[in-house]
Amino acid sequence: LSERCHREAFHILGDAGSAQPWPSRSTAVAAARCTHALEAIANRCLAAALRGARMPSARQLREMDLGPSVLDAFHYLGSPATADFGRVHGDATNLARDGMAGATDFTRAGLVELNGSHSGNCREEEVLMHEHLDPGFLTLEPRASAAGLQVLEGQVGEWRMIEPELGPGDIVVLACEALQRVTNGAIQGSLHRVVSVGGQPRHSLAYELRGLDPSAFSIGSERMRRADLGEALDV
Repeated sequence: LSERCHREAFHILGDAGSAQPWPSRSTAVAAARCTHALEAIANRCLAAALRGARMPSARQLREMDLGPSVLDAFHYLGSPATADFGRVHGDATNLARDGMAGATDFTRAGLVELNGSHSGNCREEEVLMHEHLDPGFLTLEPRASAAGLQVLEGQVGEWRMIEPELGPGDIVVLACEALQRVTNGAIQGSLHRVVSVGGQPRHSLAYELRGLDPSAFSIGSERMRRADLGEALDV
């Protein structure tokens, strides 16, 4: 993160079980629904990317030491002039209540429309999260509440702003380091970063496929069953 970045994050591990803290039961259910829905899409994307080749073996996974898959919820606070701190709790409540639908609600609202080109030569002081590759196989990000995600287009060497090109239900799929490794470089990792656009606050979700075991969640000692999580799993 840059020194100018003010960000809140909620980090959810796919194998934490009873050790995972939750602010509420509804948040736990919503996070599980989001994770399972995105995980199913990620596994299908990984199978398509491998083009019939075998999934990474247990030995390969141990050697890569990636750990479990993760879901992260991010709130970039924005500049003091534009940040609506009273809205943060409402957005979190929508996410908790509606799962993937709640994520779509707050990502649909307030999407920043950019004038002119969608590529960007962003000044260094506007970068919030510096360019990087995620360590897993794939990262999936539903459209965020405001523009800010940029991906480096390798052929032209320019940063491309992603959100203005997405519809409300669209998801960005980023290739990560582990996929680059298991395909021997045939699929290159997606170098990306997050920038500030007009100092707007930004809410986003990111699911990163690291392990290939299904994520499982508990609320204390109570294990959440997939059958209890509703239609969000039907993807």
